[in-house]
Amino acid sequence: MISFASLCMVFAGSAAVIGRGELLGDNGLQDQSAVVEESSISSVETSDSTYNTIKLFNDQFSVAIPAGFTLMDSAAMVAKYPDPTRPNIIYTNQNGSVNITFKYTSNRMPPDGVPELMPVLLRSIVPVSVRFYRASIENVNSREFGILEALTPIAKGRVYNFMYATALNGKVLVGTVNCPEGEKEAWKKEAKKIVESIGK
Repeated sequence: MISFASLCMVFAGSAAVIGRGELLGDNGLQDQSAVVEESSISSVETSDSTYNTIKLFNDQFSVAIPAGFTLMDSAAMVAKYPDPTRPNIIYTNQNGSVNITFKYTSNRMPPDGVPELMPVLLRSIVPVSVRFYRASIENVNSREFGILEALTPIAKGRVYNFMYATALNGKVLVGTVNCPEGEKEAWKKEAKKIVESIGK
């Protein structure tokens, strides 16, 4: 069953600034080596760029992310995402301006539970400083996703957040792609490709 209080608290942190957490998991920050291994990464060539397919959370699901992204180390994660509800796994580009994050939570949700989850996510990021672009429920490759797009303020400018939530083996999985506002259009397209690749 979805814990509405914990979801509101921690999902709000995800959208507040680029360096905050998302949904609360069982044990906070997990040892990344336990959930992703180099041997589980393979390259995939597409018509416009190269992607690496990775398997996460004990191979429970796979996802393709742009090549060149590397795992953020634990010290950098704590510095950039100080909230204890930070994502389990964070991939970042070379200069750290774009992050792709994953959080597998302890909140229970059936595969058809996204419509129930969406109002919770919307209520959690309602400050007037947040500019919404889109909130929708989409079926991608027979999997239901709740998707939010928003601009959130930071010290110098704003950050574009593409946030999605879906059910994975009966629990809530949350992912985000965030980047500087000026790179929004390019990374919006990449975020959609990432969602489309999940589970393949």
